[in-house]
Amino acid sequence: MNYSAPEINEWGKIIHASGKYLIHHACGHLRALLDSMAKTDIDMIESISPPPTGNIELWEAREMLPEHIGLIGGIEPTKFLNSSLDELEQYVNILLNKVNNKRFILSNSDSCPPGVLLEKFRLVTSILTAYERDC
Repeated sequence: MNYSAPEINEWGKIIHASGKYLIHHACGHLRALLDSMAKTDIDMIESISPPPTGNIELWEAREMLPEHIGLIGGIEPTKFLNSSLDELEQYVNILLNKVNNKRFILSNSDSCPPGVLLEKFRLVTSILTAYERDC
């Protein structure tokens, strides 16, 4: 990351001069990179990946990064695939409570595996709609 930080910052200057945001895709094992990423002009990091896909939970990344860096991701792909609707609802509510309304877009991390039922996406949407209303 230290090697690429100057180039990332150059992209940030160009993008910010156009009134846009620099969203950096970085899924998987991010924990060791977050300190370096915190020192760049990145506005958001996509896709925060918990274990087993990655090595950091959404709320841990939030605690490690300055608040001006937004986060995208946090729902482990295998949770979408293997959890019951009740288990997924519990998992999403835990994530929301731990992130505590601080600059995030909750979504599946990395990618969504084939076979995930549409009802699971609808469930997450309804949870987030209620959460947004309560905030």
